[in-house]
Amino acid sequence: MSDSEVILRLSYRHQKQRDVFSAQYLDYMVNSRKDKTCLFNENGVIEYAAIKRELRDHEGYIWRCIISLREEVAQELGYLGNEKWQFMLSQAMPNLARKMGFEIANFFWVGVTNFDRENPHAKVMFWEKVKKRISPPHVSVIILREMKELFKRQIDDEREFMKCLSDSYQDMELSVDSIFDKNGLIIL
Repeated sequence: MSDSEVILRLSYRHQKQRDVFSAQYLDYMVNSRKDKTCLFNENGVIEYAAIKRELRDHEGYIWRCIISLREEVAQELGYLGNEKWQFMLSQAMPNLARKMGFEIANFFWVGVTNFDRENPHAKVMFWEKVKKRISPPHVSVIILREMKELFKRQIDDEREFMKCLSDSYQDMELSVDSIFDKNGLIIL
């Protein structure tokens, strides 16, 4: 893993290559977990069979993305369960879609998390609900960096929020401590 706190990998295939991409990759995403109810999007847990049918019938491009966090970052911010990842991806995926030129109303994604201690990450697949693209959007190095920066910014925002909570808690402790004397009696 690089020195960055966030690693982003992105690839795509046209659905005509479905035998080597979408169905097998969805199986890989889900079967790499013991919990088969792990597939989710911004609305919560999604039924695996329904997504598999949708991918089987889809005619357009299917993208896949892996977002990895450094182990210490995942532990520091609590990215050890689906809820945190689901929240982060729910915030980031619409922005990622815009960067790539997708229409938000025609954009669909599913994700699954992997809590490997050395490489905590989420695997995401996304596509147009109704095929409109004849060719895939060009994703330049600049756009890839911007997409990675979206995730990095979310991590930084979360870290700042956690710091504010910690500071508020410490201030509250100081306030409570100043109410009591050394014998635990309230000072009026």
